[in-house]
Amino acid sequence: MSPPSARLVSEIAADPDRAAAYARLLYLQRGYAEDPSAAADLAAKLPSTLLPLLIRDAADPDESVAASALKCLGFALYHPVLVSTISVQMAQSILDALVQLIMSTQMKSVCNLGVWCVSIQQLESLIIQDQAASLLTAIVHAVDNPFGSLSTTFEAAQAIMKLAGQSPKRMRDLSSLWVPPIYRRLLSADKPERDMAERCLVKVSGILLPPQPLLSKIIASDLEQQLLSCMMNMLGDPLKKVQAVKSWGWIIFLLGSSAVSNRRLLNKLLKVPERMFIDLDPQVQLAAMASWKHLVDAFFPTQAAGTAAQETVVSLSVLREYASAQVKRIKLIMVPLCRVLSRSRSLALCCSCLSTWHYLLHKLAQIWRFLVQGIATELKLQIVYEQVSECLTQMCKFVKRFFLDHVGKHNSNRSAILLQFGLQLANVIVEELDHSLLASEKFEICLDIEHIKVKQYAEWSQKLSCPVIRVLSYKEVVSPAVYMTVISLSMIAQFTGELSHDVAEKLALILSSPDSLENFHAAVSFMYMQIRCPEIDRTNVKWLLVWNKLAKHLNRQNDYWLEISLRLSSRDVLYQFFCYPLFALSYPGPQSVHPNSENSSDIYAPVTQNLEVELALEVYRSLSINSFCGSKVASMVFLEGFYEYLVTIIDENMSGFQSNLEHSEKFQSTAILSTLGEVLIGSLQNIRLLNSANQELDRTNEDSTGCIQPNLSVSSLKIINRFMKLSSFGFKTNPTGQNHVTNRVLTSLSTFVGNLMLKKDILLLVEIVGDQLTEWLSLSGMYYYEMQQGETIYQLERLWITIVEGLKMSQLITDGSFFQHQKLLQVALNHPHHPISAATASIWRPATHGNSSLQHPGCLVSKLDELLRRRPKDFDKSGDANKTVHEGIDISRASALPMPEKKTIASNESEHNELDGGSLKISVGLGRKRLKISKYPTKPKELGKNAAQLGGPSPRRDTGVFSPCCMESKVCRKPELIVEMLKRKR
Repeated sequence: MSPPSARLVSEIAADPDRAAAYARLLYLQRGYAEDPSAAADLAAKLPSTLLPLLIRDAADPDESVAASALKCLGFALYHPVLVSTISVQMAQSILDALVQLIMSTQMKSVCNLGVWCVSIQQLESLIIQDQAASLLTAIVHAVDNPFGSLSTTFEAAQAIMKLAGQSPKRMRDLSSLWVPPIYRRLLSADKPERDMAERCLVKVSGILLPPQPLLSKIIASDLEQQLLSCMMNMLGDPLKKVQAVKSWGWIIFLLGSSAVSNRRLLNKLLKVPERMFIDLDPQVQLAAMASWKHLVDAFFPTQAAGTAAQETVVSLSVLREYASAQVKRIKLIMVPLCRVLSRSRSLALCCSCLSTWHYLLHKLAQIWRFLVQGIATELKLQIVYEQVSECLTQMCKFVKRFFLDHVGKHNSNRSAILLQFGLQLANVIVEELDHSLLASEKFEICLDIEHIKVKQYAEWSQKLSCPVIRVLSYKEVVSPAVYMTVISLSMIAQFTGELSHDVAEKLALILSSPDSLENFHAAVSFMYMQIRCPEIDRTNVKWLLVWNKLAKHLNRQNDYWLEISLRLSSRDVLYQFFCYPLFALSYPGPQSVHPNSENSSDIYAPVTQNLEVELALEVYRSLSINSFCGSKVASMVFLEGFYEYLVTIIDENMSGFQSNLEHSEKFQSTAILSTLGEVLIGSLQNIRLLNSANQELDRTNEDSTGCIQPNLSVSSLKIINRFMKLSSFGFKTNPTGQNHVTNRVLTSLSTFVGNLMLKKDILLLVEIVGDQLTEWLSLSGMYYYEMQQGETIYQLERLWITIVEGLKMSQLITDGSFFQHQKLLQVALNHPHHPISAATASIWRPATHGNSSLQHPGCLVSKLDELLRRRPKDFDKSGDANKTVHEGIDISRASALPMPEKKTIASNESEHNELDGGSLKISVGLGRKRLKISKYPTKPKELGKNAAQLGGPSPRRDTGVFSPCCMESKVCRKPELIVEMLKRKR
């Protein structure tokens, strides 16, 4: 402690004027409050010097001295630095002194300050449990307000709330000591005192349920003696009705189960709200409805039910009796609720009524669990088949009757509450009952659900052919597990409001039980049945949200569902589930937005559509990656099977998908490509799949049978083929539109192709994807002008160049069997996009002109030459509308053609003389004139020389890179060259 502080404390302790001394000390404490180091100096002197003086002087007969000492003591008990120096023994001495002071003092200010010290103290870790009773006795003395001071009562209530937070268990045990003086003040004529009592009860209510038996007994005695008659008298005064009914609610709350056991007292108590519900004053009715909620706590004590369920084995007869009593209580609570909702026009009153009803449902759920737990216990001991079957049937039928018949038949708010509660009860059955009982074939329930009856005979739309799904049939017999699954899904189907993520999560918990494939099968069947509707369905987003949540649960149970995929009998169900969005998004769903639409709700359609697609993409983005978290073999089997199944589905529905894609203004056109593309991108970007060829190359030689997982690669390539075919439909309809998912797929495919190193891998790629690659190259040439407006042409360029590099590296072009794909080569060679045509032409470079060139056996020379000769003919027949673009680049292509080797020229001189049909197109100035040269009069050697003079490649130069603009600047604008060509023409 610093010398100045030590001197000040010593002077204060020795000052004979105690009131003045404590005034100085209080000033010193406040000055040090914001300075931790100064407060620490003061705290060093506190235990040994100051606290004994404060305790002594707090009992001084001089009121000014005692009050000053208590103010300083309170500050020490509140400040965290000062209170940390107080030992357990010192804390006990302080509390003992405060109790004695409160109980014995005759001075109002001293009593008030003593209770204040208790209400602000921070001694929670030092309070001795044995002191709680004596401390509460002193506080209750202050609550009783011996001096008629409202501030004393207020501080006493604050002290009670403080102790309730510090020692809740001990305060609950002693509730009969301190609660009665609080609730008695609810009927006080003084409003501040009533408000203080209610605030205190709200604060401590959490530790009072269920009420202690002794407390309930004291309350019942108070009611019989004076409280009930006081409340009834207050009902005659219009100014006291609200106060009376509020007090009634708290009294019922504190009575707890005693209110139920004492029927005579309960009947008397019910007369209070009975009169208030029909009162003409809406404020009185609101107060009565708010207080009515406390009757729910009295009838359905949550904690008591949970304790009974854990400690007691209940027989069926007892459970039936218990259930019957609970039904009577529910009916009693519902009487005023139904009356208000059917008659009242007050929005506030109806909202309060619904709040009470919701609270009742919440309570009926830690009761339903109690019943189910009791039944589960009994079923384990019960060997009589009929009784077990009856129990299971009755539980399932109860959920059906109580909820399925009402969800969707009320406004969205009420239906949402019913739906949430219904799913909660269904989840309790699934959690608490043994799965061997729920899924057993011995116990069967008739599927008497009207929704199934309606959907069973609905026909698929003619434009799509959905998978062969097992259709749930009306009145068929199913296991209790399937019955609860269908009930839960039917509630979702009938719900007309917006489905929340929480509700969808609850449903997914019910459906994703890892022990029952039958449940999962029923869920998939039900979801597909929602698509089988001839009418337009606006609820796609609801079912896609359910699908999304269930798919995420399956991902979390990765090992289990990968095991399922290994069983032949179960694979299709899993594949059908993951294909669901493809069909859900292909059906009409939300209607398109029309500019002149009179329906204002249509403006929200794009938002809904984007959400639907995103719900599907969120799962597909992680599908391939997550599937590799488990067994490698199981993952490969699953992905291969899923991709093959997806290919089959696309092939069966190609015409339907084409119909959707050819109407680009419709939502489905992008939805189909987005969902399929995301599956494909996930497959191509998977690191194991990308590196499979490299891994195989390290293990075997080039003559091996292929990649580490050739079948999976084949499946992926088949999906690529179908995707490119589908995307071409949309492109033909709208060539100027840019489909970003197509660009992303081409990018991923380029990366994938770049990792292929074996000849058989590249040949497999061309065999499976070649026809669609040819189609895309043809389309991009036909619509070259439009393609230049976006990124797709550059993604095609990158892909084709990567493929060409693979052909060179694997020397696959030297294999005669590859020329079955000569149409692909011809289209690429004739392509107006120079990098594509130049890359294709580079395949025929002579072997003597660089390490990257290829040598061709004599048997292939004629085929190569044939492709080169046909090039201009096919090019002229392409029919591209943009003649100017084509003419501008023809001269570049003619000069960029590679020359065969010398001996090859000698043997095929006549054919080479007709190369390019003897025509050359030149762009001159602003006017486009076509100059033709029938045949070159020079020999092949001179042809190469002339080509070099024209700026073209010589036989010994790299012919891979030339651009139209370059040729036009070097050739077309040289008059002397044009004159020379004209002379040759003559």
